[in-house]
Amino acid sequence: MGRRGLRAATVVGIRWQDVDLNRGRVRIEVKGGHRDWTPLGPRATLLLRDVYRTLKPDPDDHVFTVWQDLWISQEHRRRTVRDTKTPATTKALWNMVQRVSERAGIRPLGPHALRHGFSTDFLRSGGTRDELKGLLGHSRIDTTELYTDELKREELDDALARVDASRRDATSVADDDDPDVEVTVGVVNPVVEAAGIEPASDDAPTPARSSSDSEDDDPDLDPQSGGHNAV
Repeated sequence: MGRRGLRAATVVGIRWQDVDLNRGRVRIEVKGGHRDWTPLGPRATLLLRDVYRTLKPDPDDHVFTVWQDLWISQEHRRRTVRDTKTPATTKALWNMVQRVSERAGIRPLGPHALRHGFSTDFLRSGGTRDELKGLLGHSRIDTTELYTDELKREELDDALARVDASRRDATSVADDDDPDVEVTVGVVNPVVEAAGIEPASDDAPTPARSSSDSEDDDPDLDPQSGGHNAV
């Protein structure tokens, strides 16, 4: 279901005689009630080959089987061997997916969520909606579109994340260029530093002005006569 997007009802009905492990195909029931071959996918084919080597099943054995619980009293039960000739229920398949989700430490998933996950990964990897329609066995493209909603939501999530990151970067640049931020603190004039003059601080007292300083700066003095202008 996760590697090929098959329905839960399809998975519980597949027998080993319906699986072509050489060509990587599986025979399933399609629209109209007849059975037809459909691609299985490289990864799913490799996984099923490993299972086949381990179990060595009969051709009429079901691929998906579960342990049957036999109650021996109202408080106790024991597990019997797998009944490979009887198809498991979709409820048993759902329970198995739940247990695997719990062991993997992820939120509980159902079989249909795996089908949706396959659809999302297929489209994200470059597959088209028409190709996905054939793999999922849909007769109408609008049915396939229902499986792409999650991809659209993830794309919107990614777009919001990019915009949020861009806004944070723009804010940090604006803070660096803020004219209200003092950026000259601690900067010393290289000429003053070379002359050995200590830069004046804001708390230093204002030096007393000499008489010559006053004369040079007095606007009422006549620079030619050296005296005060007549008023």
